[in-house]
Amino acid sequence: MYFSGIKNSGDVISWKGAWLCLILVSSFSTLLTPVQILLDGIQRQETILRANIAYGIANALAIWCALYLGLGLYSISVSIFLSNLVLYTFIRKPLLNTTTKLNSIAVEMRIKKTFNEISPLLFKVSIVWGLGFHFFGIVLI
Repeated sequence: MYFSGIKNSGDVISWKGAWLCLILVSSFSTLLTPVQILLDGIQRQETILRANIAYGIANALAIWCALYLGLGLYSISVSIFLSNLVLYTFIRKPLLNTTTKLNSIAVEMRIKKTFNEISPLLFKVSIVWGLGFHFFGIVLI
């Protein structure tokens, strides 16, 4: 909204609606990122790569069609939204299978036991962090 105070002597371009649509679509797109990271972390790279290829093709086709139909500034929002729908359809089934498997895992929450298990690691990490902090503090002086 930085350019809202600038007056233009020529044609006035209505960009605020397209900007708001782009913000909404980008937030929807951001919601899919953790899902992709989860699937990537459980060794489903083939699924993610297929989904990304379909995403790229759908994005290109959608933006060309939107420009051809005369959507103007809204064409970016439309193309991102449609390509995200394609991405979601590709990762929906593996995501549902993964969440079903994760929900079936029984977890026992005992904070003291967990802390005692990871305390040696925390001690080592704190030593490395402290030494690194002092080393880079000396080097940068």
